[in-house]
Amino acid sequence: MRGEDAQPSIDLWITQFEDAKSVVQDLPEKWVTDTSALRLFLEEHIKTGRSVVAKADGDVIGYMVYDRFLFHGADTAFCPIMGHASVESGRARIYQKMYKHLSGLWVKDAALDHIVTFFSHDTQLNKALFGLGFGLYVVDALRSTDPINLDCGASIMKASLSDVDDIAR
Repeated sequence: MRGEDAQPSIDLWITQFEDAKSVVQDLPEKWVTDTSALRLFLEEHIKTGRSVVAKADGDVIGYMVYDRFLFHGADTAFCPIMGHASVESGRARIYQKMYKHLSGLWVKDAALDHIVTFFSHDTQLNKALFGLGFGLYVVDALRSTDPINLDCGASIMKASLSDVDDIAR
């Protein structure tokens, strides 16, 4: 990925996010109205070399960026939700090619655990990633992909030390 690939990648992300927002309306609108944080995120990954793009006829048709960290004691490559997108047509093949390239680098550099987060309604990507060896490992193994009822009476607040016992339970 090069600097000039950032805006076409952002455009792909916006399209992907708007599709997700049509299914989960309560996703933050700011993720597409203010893409400055995404631009900085992509630019940082371009600088560190932790990014690739897929192109067809010179146009960006997919991108994937990643971070590296220890996860359960293992060196892990991680593609966050905003760390990848592609055009709809040929999505499985585009991801297969990007992942083939990146996974070769990751394995060569001893990162044997690979995690890619994505919107659960994206059945095409789910099938493509499952075909690449990804399965139910973290979040999707804990809850169904049914829409979340936001009127469930739950509240979200900052945790404090007095919450430790409840969190542990």
